[in-house]
Amino acid sequence: MQQIEIKILKWEKYQLRKDIKSPWWFATHNELWNSGEFSFFTPEEKVAWYAFLAIASKQQKAEIKFELAWFAQNAGIKKDAVLSAIKKASDNNWLLAIRTESVQNPYEIRTAHNITGIVTGK
Repeated sequence: MQQIEIKILKWEKYQLRKDIKSPWWFATHNELWNSGEFSFFTPEEKVAWYAFLAIASKQQKAEIKFELAWFAQNAGIKKDAVLSAIKKASDNNWLLAIRTESVQNPYEIRTAHNITGIVTGK
């Protein structure tokens, strides 16, 4: 499992209405999809960015946490595209990557089949 924790910088520009307790929308410029600063994103990375904003809007906070495989599956994109979007958005000062680390499932049964680096005798 790879846990991701990010913080969307300048979140207040996307979440304009603080008085709404359960927002179903977030603000963004209608030319963002075609802007110069966004043009270096692939289509999958654009989906990831909009999904980051949607999750943050639903949770009403700039910091969000998610499991990489879950996010990729639900967004319909590859895991590499999610990580690449985080890198590009971070480089552009749109977000701060707080944590991107692998964690082991404590309930997983450890065998030679699911542990990388184990060589069995031949």
